[in-house]
Amino acid sequence: MKKSNGKIVHQQLEECAEKTGEPRQIVCDCGAAEFRMKHDAPGTYDMKHKGAAVLKQELNGDADWLEFVGGASKSGKRVRQTELSYMASQNQRSKARYMNAGELVRRGSDVVCGLDLEKAEKGEDIEKIEMYAKFGWICEFHDDLKDWRSLVEIVDGANAFVDFVGLYRGMHEDLDDYLSELQASLRFRRIKDELVEFELEQQEKIGEDETIFQFVFGRFGTIEAYMR
Repeated sequence: MKKSNGKIVHQQLEECAEKTGEPRQIVCDCGAAEFRMKHDAPGTYDMKHKGAAVLKQELNGDADWLEFVGGASKSGKRVRQTELSYMASQNQRSKARYMNAGELVRRGSDVVCGLDLEKAEKGEDIEKIEMYAKFGWICEFHDDLKDWRSLVEIVDGANAFVDFVGLYRGMHEDLDDYLSELQASLRFRRIKDELVEFELEQQEKIGEDETIFQFVFGRFGTIEAYMR
């Protein structure tokens, strides 16, 4: 689908309903309101978009994060056609940019780790190497990256768990146990409780013996692109 908007999505959902019958449950990102109202089907909000909303809520007002993102973009452009291009993070999406915030954080952490190893080997001479000249600024975000990585691991962990087990009554307790095993920083420990509470709210919209799977979100698109 080359173009996507509310009207086009509504049309495609109607075409699906004609083929498969009335929907029993709609997993969405709070869109398709007209379709949900017309078909009077219970709707649940998917964890993938909830996670992105949490990341935006926590990072959008963080001046250090915005500076880091800007620096990563500039460094990426400088090394794009060089032997250091492998160190650059992927360009952030113009839409849903917080859905790939994790990749940016992990790449930044890897760069800091690599520079630490180089510094241990070369000492003060590290300032003479090209990698440090292009990416040395990231070391200033060493502590921030630890905190951001903790946040990303909570959100990614919740996404992976829900993708694997689905949504069912009592799942929030299992999710709580799973996320409690992660080493969350004090700054973001409350995010775990927010995501668990979110899943509890979604459970109330499904039947006692039902399990709702959301893992097809984004994956069918990948499969479709691969099969072309």
